[in-house]
Amino acid sequence: MDLNIRPKDNIGLVFVSDEETGSDYGIKYLLKQNIFNKNDWYYVPDSGNNEGSFIEIAEKSILWLKIITEGKQAHAATPNVAKNAHRAAIYFAKELDEFLHEKYNAVDEMFGRIPISTFEPTKKNIMLIM
Repeated sequence: MDLNIRPKDNIGLVFVSDEETGSDYGIKYLLKQNIFNKNDWYYVPDSGNNEGSFIEIAEKSILWLKIITEGKQAHAATPNVAKNAHRAAIYFAKELDEFLHEKYNAVDEMFGRIPISTFEPTKKNIMLIM
């Protein structure tokens, strides 16, 4: 504006959060408020670069999956009388990880620097019930 350069169209910026969790309180909320006109364009970038010349096209969403394993506690020196729930969880996580990577192995360069589906086990809670 200081250089007396005007874009052909009006440009508005709206900064919202929660794009990685479904946008229910971000862009979806704003769409329900009818703040955009039918000819408006809007982008919800998940990442970019410092120059602003890159807009990521992403196909990813998030899935939180809770798996509960049950077992029987025993001393580590006597695993034959135990039922190791942690080991069962490890085996399950390994099998699930391999299955997902084999089943969803397509590569699409349109999606930029990570053109594949990603599946990462990121959390392990341990709860003892006695």
